Amino acid sequence: MKGISIKIKTLILFIVSLGVLTLISLGIIFYRSNTLVHTQVNEERELILEMKKNELQSYTMMAEKAIASFYKMTLDENIAHKIKEDALVFQKIIEDIYAKNKDKLSKEELRTLIYSVTNGYRYNNDIGYFYAYTPEGINVVHPINPSLVGKNLIELKDKQGTFIIKDVIKTAKDGTGISKFLFPHPKN
Repeated sequence: MKGISIKIKTLILFIVSLGVLTLISLGIIFYRSNTLVHTQVNEERELILEMKKNELQSYTMMAEKAIASFYKMTLDENIAHKIKEDALVFQKIIEDIYAKNKDKLSKEELRTLIYSVTNGYRYNNDIGYFYAYTPEGINVVHPINPSLVGKNLIELKDKQGTFIIKDVIKTAKDGTGISKFLFPHPKN
């Protein structure tokens, strides 16, 4: 390096120093960027975890409230609730059958189809069934005891003296409620 002028030596020293400073600066920037990325990833991970915990707590609270309300109901209320759910499913089936066939079948054919579906429909492990009466108390569908079909049972009472069909018709006309009576189930 004896033959190199001071100007060139200074320039080389300046370029090498600038290179070293650039490398150090890039190292610091890379380190800080990497640290910042890890910090942000960890913060986001913690935030997502906290959100998931809160979501899980919300679902747990909803489930607890649903279960608590179910257990707070009396046995009669639980039975009525279950029957109502089953009745709504059955109602939807009948409404769908009616909607699909009202323009295709005669009134009598449609009635026969709906009675047939009612006769075959069971719920609650084949224990529950639906039946139908006219507003005058004449049975039109009874899947368990077909001998009742066509009979006027408006005056039928249970062992406790409750007018079974009158009460059922009144409850149906009111549009809601529970009709409680004793009626022997043929499977028992």
